[in-house]
Amino acid sequence: WSEALDLNRPFIIGLTTPEGDARHVVVRTMKDRSATLITSAGNIEVSQEFLQAVQPDSILLLWQPPPFYNRVLEPGMSGTDVAWIRRRLIKANLSLPASVEDPALYDEALLMEVSLFKKKHKLEINGRIEPSTLILIDEAIGDVIVPVLHAKP
Repeated sequence: WSEALDLNRPFIIGLTTPEGDARHVVVRTMKDRSATLITSAGNIEVSQEFLQAVQPDSILLLWQPPPFYNRVLEPGMSGTDVAWIRRRLIKANLSLPASVEDPALYDEALLMEVSLFKKKHKLEINGRIEPSTLILIDEAIGDVIVPVLHAKP
């Protein structure tokens, strides 16, 4: 639950009713102390405490990666996806130099900034740029128009 909530994107939870029937519910928004769910019966509001007490069978985050993102990035890799990540991190006001010899290379400087970013956002510090990292970079920049659970004030 906590990882899905921290990523601030809508998600689908799979549930099993007491009768053994499978159901899916979209967690669309969360504000104050309530959550809006989209169900087959329509939209309903529940308390966040109620929602967090539910034990889902599955959780599916609703997120679409950038068109070129098709791999988890690791130090030593290179490509347009690495250059894009570098530009996004610079835009997020991290201390990466704006010009480097090879912006498409996942070098030591990028590894240091990714590690600091992941530590700040309580992600596993493993040097890998995974979907959760991309989502939180976009969240830090705030210029991507996507559905979110919590609107920024």
